[in-house]
Amino acid sequence: MSDLKKIDTTEGTNYSNYSVVDDENTKKILVIGKGRFGSACAQGLKDAYIEVGTDASLVQSNVSLVSATRFMSSDLSSMIEEIADCEFVVYCGTQLPNHSSKLARAMREAKKMSEGEATMEFIDFSNPDPVYEKHDVSGAIDMHLALTKKGDSSSTVMGNGNEENWSASDSSVDDWKVWKITEVGSLDVAGTEGTSRGIVYGAGVSDGEVPRVKMPGLHWVSAPSEKSDLFSEAHLRIMERAEMDRWWDGNVMGLAVF
Repeated sequence: MSDLKKIDTTEGTNYSNYSVVDDENTKKILVIGKGRFGSACAQGLKDAYIEVGTDASLVQSNVSLVSATRFMSSDLSSMIEEIADCEFVVYCGTQLPNHSSKLARAMREAKKMSEGEATMEFIDFSNPDPVYEKHDVSGAIDMHLALTKKGDSSSTVMGNGNEENWSASDSSVDDWKVWKITEVGSLDVAGTEGTSRGIVYGAGVSDGEVPRVKMPGLHWVSAPSEKSDLFSEAHLRIMERAEMDRWWDGNVMGLAVF
């Protein structure tokens, strides 16, 4: 273990409350999505640290970046192998509701195979437009429902056409933390323009809790406790777009009057 000499511990940063770094170990983070945002997110996460234990210690991240299209079209066994031993699975692609069942199954199976005490969590950075991508708005919600789904005897058709059954061991619902991060752009997650804030919503989390991964250019800010769940985030996104639509409609009607 070493002192925090390699990172900024100034008061108000993500690291001001931590005292030691474990130089001997790393924690794996899988970033899904090789687009502009996904690549920037992976860049920022490569310099990130993950909070471990209760002794104010941090562990360096080990980041893998994969194409969302390639990864989600892979067979289930390949996905499980890629996700195994991950501390965080970070989604930066699109159409998450279409992939939630298959991805959740892979995460559940990978968590069983992971060495040691598995604490796998899911972070959704996708920010779909409520009009043009309206079917994507529920992505994080669908993901949490799929991760906590109880097993049954019926088969589930996965995205690649393969049928998979929930086994008897899936009947118990594990505690899964699913995070939704909003109000961030590519430069924010890349950490190239100082410190920005990311608004945090979650399911399976405590009031005021934020992700354990500490990105150098991004400061987590929990949404107000009464509106911090995933449903509140989806509702806020839809209402914000509705306000824009009302403003636009009002302008059009005003022009029509003249």
